Amino acid sequence: IGGRDEDFGQVLGNLVFVGNDHPGGSALIVHQTAPDTVGPDVRWAHPQNGSVDVALSSRVGVSMSDNVEIASVTSTTFTVRPVGGFPVTGKYSVQMGLVNFAPDASLQPDTTYEVVVSGVKDLVGNVGGTWVSQFTTTSLISNVNTASGQPYEVGIFAVGQPAYIDDPYSFTSQFPAIFDGQQYIRTSNADRTGTGSGFLTFDVTTNTDVYVLYDAGASQVPSWLGDGSWSLTGDTVGNTNPVGDQVVYTKNFPAGTVSLGGNADAPMVGANSMYNVVVIGESSAASPRCTIGPPQQAQVAASVGFDTSGVSGAQPITYSWDFGDGSPPTSPATVSSATHSYSDPGRYGVVLTVENALGTSGCSAVQIIHTPVTAAPASSSSSITHNGAHAFNVNPDNNTVTAISESSLAKVWEAPVGDNPRTLAQAPNGNIWVVNQDDATI
Repeated sequence: IGGRDEDFGQVLGNLVFVGNDHPGGSALIVHQTAPDTVGPDVRWAHPQNGSVDVALSSRVGVSMSDNVEIASVTSTTFTVRPVGGFPVTGKYSVQMGLVNFAPDASLQPDTTYEVVVSGVKDLVGNVGGTWVSQFTTTSLISNVNTASGQPYEVGIFAVGQPAYIDDPYSFTSQFPAIFDGQQYIRTSNADRTGTGSGFLTFDVTTNTDVYVLYDAGASQVPSWLGDGSWSLTGDTVGNTNPVGDQVVYTKNFPAGTVSLGGNADAPMVGANSMYNVVVIGESSAASPRCTIGPPQQAQVAASVGFDTSGVSGAQPITYSWDFGDGSPPTSPATVSSATHSYSDPGRYGVVLTVENALGTSGCSAVQIIHTPVTAAPASSSSSITHNGAHAFNVNPDNNTVTAISESSLAKVWEAPVGDNPRTLAQAPNGNIWVVNQDDATI
């Protein structure tokens, strides 16, 4: 069409906004006569449902059938979490019908995640349905090779798990909390006499803390473990091996190949059992992070529940709550849920403190508590009102409200209120409510 330059079309319900930056102007065009009542649904996703060996650095994205209202995309309506676990924290972005989620840290290895999209809205407020997908990340450890040729295995560290592939000894309950549920290499105790650089090699897919559990009875350790690049943590790991417990050394490795020496390399003295290896990726070894879901307004004396779905980090995590009303903070506990009731109306700053073996973090939210609502909502307000006996009016010039007798027209009282009172409304119980514009109070 001559003299026109349509740049884009934006669907808004049953209308289309057609943008034109030339003098002809833009237009709203009806593309269907019936109102649009259909919410957006997911048409495509990455990773696809059922995907395996997904990179730990992956983002999660969906393409939806309609343009999305960005304010409707939250951790509640677009959730990424390990199956049965807490939601992953991260950032959301929206471009028309494309919604992407970027985790704050790498995903956990060898873990099945579920993606739940439910309640996302389009630009005219239609709510979409529920869509669920799953994917599984790649293992943190791969390509395990030994100079001895023994078939080492990768397992999940826990009480009672075997330490070796060739002996019946297992781990006891004595170990650092961050080891629980992490990947470890089940070595061969027959290799306790092994020597040579590169005796054990394996690949890791992300920046990783490697922990070597070495015989606590050794008076000297191999040169590769005692060269100053490894740190002795001070922790002890219990083992049913009669030789005794193990002490813990740690070192950080970038993604790639990790190479460890032999258990009996010089100048080792006194080690009578083979070492084990625990591997913790950067996401699994994270200090805790938290966000409190937006609290719902509640009435005085009602029980208020708080949403802790935005907590992440290495387990176990303890939770301590300060509800902001002068009551003492709760003692740290591993129970994430919390309820509280308030005796007075107001705005209360709620603070959650989370802690694990790697650090402490906090987050806050504002909880609004109100008096019981009236049976019927207010229908009008004005700068003047009356109750049959008195007329009431605001005085913005001196921040008061005056009551005047309707029979004698004499002033009955004048009461100070907030800054710049503007309107009045009468409650069913006869109370007069005042809205003060400048200090935003009622």
